Amino acid sequence: SISMLATILVVPVAFHPRPCIHHRAAAAIASGPRARPCAIAIDPPKATAAEVESELDSMDLAAMALDGATFKPTRGPDGRLEPVLTLPGDSLVTTPRMGWITAASTLGTLSVIAYAFVSSSNPLWPLLSLALGLVLGELFSGAFHWATDNYGSLQTPIVGFACAAFQGHHLAPWTIGHRSLTNNVYKIAAATLPLLAGGLVLLTPCGA
Repeated sequence: SISMLATILVVPVAFHPRPCIHHRAAAAIASGPRARPCAIAIDPPKATAAEVESELDSMDLAAMALDGATFKPTRGPDGRLEPVLTLPGDSLVTTPRMGWITAASTLGTLSVIAYAFVSSSNPLWPLLSLALGLVLGELFSGAFHWATDNYGSLQTPIVGFACAAFQGHHLAPWTIGHRSLTNNVYKIAAATLPLLAGGLVLLTPCGA
């Protein structure tokens, strides 16, 4: 819930034009057989299944290899630390699709809250539901974040992408500074859309 409400701040900037950033990934992570991070092409050519599997393996090794003992960040011409992308298919480019997803999640969340207050005869119940959702959302997001920070890898079923993204973020946290706000939150916003739809269909107005 807190993740959904956080997107409220995004609407004014969701479609704000932002120049694309084309920094390459940081230089060598380690020597020998260890993998190196690589820049993700905006329009990569179609790859075979073997090439995709090889990329996943190399990206996973790159994420695991990022540590203080072996990783040496480099600076670009503008003086900023070079971003490191450890998730296959990731990009620093902000697209209109990201803005639409973020805006849809924000408007959907506000609509559900407004609908609950309008439809309920007692505003106390929507208020309690909102407070409970915030608390449970914080507990879940905290536990999920801790688990994916410390366990799993890119090959972990279902949540492997989150493991690679979270672990990569903590090992190269400056990369987030190369993203726009919309680029950073649209995946979370996309995850809220089916939850919002389910809440509207399955729950009572004040419960939604």
